[in-house]
Amino acid sequence: MMKFKTNLWISSIVIGMSILIPFYTPFKLVIPPASYILFSYVPVFLALYYSWRLALSAVLCMAIALYSTHFPLSIVAECLSHLLLAIVGSSYIRNHADILNSVRSYIPFCIRMACLVALGEMGVSLFIFFIKHDITPNTVFVALILVGGVALVHSFIEGMIGYMLYKVINKIWGSCSRRNYANT
Repeated sequence: MMKFKTNLWISSIVIGMSILIPFYTPFKLVIPPASYILFSYVPVFLALYYSWRLALSAVLCMAIALYSTHFPLSIVAECLSHLLLAIVGSSYIRNHADILNSVRSYIPFCIRMACLVALGEMGVSLFIFFIKHDITPNTVFVALILVGGVALVHSFIEGMIGYMLYKVINKIWGSCSRRNYANT
């Protein structure tokens, strides 16, 4: 019963963050095809540590929230490229759970996942430019630097924030669950 309560509690936090961040983030800069939304990757990274289903749900909920806040479809498509992060990242963590034990072992994973996010967002941007028949040196620069480069740095920083949140949540929930077991 305690595991179900833990999973439900964590799932509700992650899904709530995924939905609320596009609506209420303190910093949001949208220059299609690029968007910079403060804390946008945090719920996805946080969900990675718990289950692949939660990670997929976080990405889908964020995409729905972005669509309902009238973000351009190119940015919603870039958000959906994070499904790749959810699948690859959660399956890697499932097979290598020891990377969550220390920051030193987590940083290389976070760098790889940031590269994956950047490649996904660049790929979506280039695909959209290709569909619009708008491939020029300027659009390639936009896709590589403004979308990919910023996504690389942005997702690494927010991946580290997600990891710190994961550690705090586990510490708090661990002490709460030990206290509940002691009372029964």
